[in-house]
Amino acid sequence: MGLFGVDIRVAHPDGTEARTVDALVDTGALYTTVPGSMLKEIGVEPKETRAFELADGSTVEFELGSAIVSINGRQALTVVAFGPEDTEPLLGAMALQQMELAIDMSGEMLVDGRRLRM
Repeated sequence: MGLFGVDIRVAHPDGTEARTVDALVDTGALYTTVPGSMLKEIGVEPKETRAFELADGSTVEFELGSAIVSINGRQALTVVAFGPEDTEPLLGAMALQQMELAIDMSGEMLVDGRRLRM
């Protein structure tokens, strides 16, 4: 599958602090992941730590918290992962589903996922 980037807004759960980043759309990632320092700057607090297996078979641990992720006029309170500083931001499958967004690979864009339901 091809990959493409989109601008997402990541905000504290109360909406007071936010940052916009260019994120890679990655349906293979469950959670939206951004550098942990950015999440801490906007006041998002880690709630737990979980281990994840990477594509190369190695295991890493990430802190998880909650933030509002917004894109294309939609938003969702979703789980976010506190990535290392060199992390390329990823928009994960959970946030896409919560906002009812689907991927149009031919146009490399996100579309209304509700119209794809049968």
